[in-house]
Parts: sequence; structure tokens; C-alpha cells
Amino acid sequence: MLIDAHTHIDMFDDAALPAALAEIEQHQIFTLSVTIDVAAYERAKQIAANSPLIVPLFGIHPWEAHRFAHDLDSLAPLLAESPMLGEIGLDFLLVKDKSRYPQQFEVFDYFLETAVTQQKIVNIHGLGAETAVLERLEQFQPPTPIVHWYSGPLNLIDRYLAVGTYFTFGVELLYSEKIEQILAAIPPDRLLTETDNPGANKHFAQQPGTPALIQQVTAKMARCRRLSEAELDAQLNQNFTRLVASSPALAEKWAKILATEVTESTEKK
Repeated sequence: MLIDAHTHIDMFDDAALPAALAEIEQHQIFTLSVTIDVAAYERAKQIAANSPLIVPLFGIHPWEAHRFAHDLDSLAPLLAESPMLGEIGLDFLLVKDKSRYPQQFEVFDYFLETAVTQQKIVNIHGLGAETAVLERLEQFQPPTPIVHWYSGPLNLIDRYLAVGTYFTFGVELLYSEKIEQILAAIPPDRLLTETDNPGANKHFAQQPGTPALIQQVTAKMARCRRLSEAELDAQLNQNFTRLVASSPALAEKWAKILATEVTESTEKK
């Protein structure tokens, strides 16, 4: 089972969506679809209603935090229904207006507090704010955070690992020696894969990414770790099973998908 632990299914437009859904089904990609705001979450839920491989997750991205910081309590029902929370976090690199940083902290803290109360995994963006994100994780200690597309200092990784962090690696691994160095620093039991589709691939290949891109990411990760793709796939599946154990709703869905895969494999034999 392939795992895309960070993507945005809602960002595929109506023309591209059918092909994306077909790839998810064809390649059996278990897909965590993070969202950036309320409208994105509602669209992701609509799409996921017809695909058992897609799990929509509610989050307020730091780029959107200023729109929601004034009325966080209105978001409570969405946080309650989402089996994992994300995409949330801080961004001090692409958000140039420093007057919006307090609102980023306010929204991030609200989600972290909820994650602790509801014992939910968080999926985190921390571009240019890696130290500030880490300090928040150390302070709130949410269960098993996922840090997506980490590109920060190597000397922070041990502290991230100490708070239980898993790291997702995506398309930049195909192009960047720095990301390879970060990958080498992560223990095998904390690795996950992502695509951050459809937008991430545009930074490197000037075209939107599609779900099948996860195969290239997995293949490159296997080469970097000196593993066969089958060995890496087994490791990633073990990691994900361990991760979602703290989220009953998500763990149940994952278990059903794995059971279906085993049944179908047996029938083919």
C-alpha cells in the first residue's frame, strides 16, 4: 500500500480531478488530504465521500490564519469531526508581513491545544519557522506530530524526534541534496512519504503533480536508504500503522484498507 501522508485533493480542479482519483484507485494510494481553510475542507469531504482511500483532514494553514484568528470557537465542530488536524503551523519565510505572525501563533496554539485535548495527530507546516514550531511542540506535546517537507536545520532534528515527530518526504527529494541529507538523519521508524499535490511539483517540474508521483518519491527514498522498494514499502506501512494507532477513527479506516488489499491479493492468486 502506497501512502501519501500530505496532499491537497481539493486543489485539483474539476478537469484534473477525475484523473487524480483514478490514479489513487489504480495505484492504491492511501491519501491524507490536508486542507488550508474551511472551504477547502468542505470540498475535500465531498470528494472523499466517493473514495475510501482518501481521508479529509481539517486545518487552517498559516497563510490563512489571519482570516480565522478572530473567531476560533466557530471552528470547534470541524476540529471535533476531523480524525487528524492539518495543515497547521507557522510560516515566517513566505509570509512577509510580520504583523500577521501573532495570528499564526494564535491559530496554531488553538489547534495544538485541541490536539492534546482530543488526542489527535497534527500535520504541520513550518517553513522558516522550524525553531518556533519545535518550541510549540515541546510546550504542548501533541501526540505523534507529523512535520511535512522539513527543510530546516539538521541540528534541530534530535529535538523534533524527542517529541515523537514523524517526517514526510516529497518531491524535493528528487532534486535536492540537502533533503537527502535530512533524510539520512531520520531514523527508519519515523519516515513517511508525501506529494503535497498538486502544487509542490510546480516548483521543480513546472507542472502540477498527480498522485502517481508518490511512486517516484518512494523509489528515490529507497535508493537513498539502500533498500529495495518492497523493503521500504514494508517499513512505511509499519510506520503508518504505528502512527495512526493513537487515532481510533483513522486506525480503523487504515485497517479496513489493508484488509481489503490482502483479500484482493489472495483472490488474484
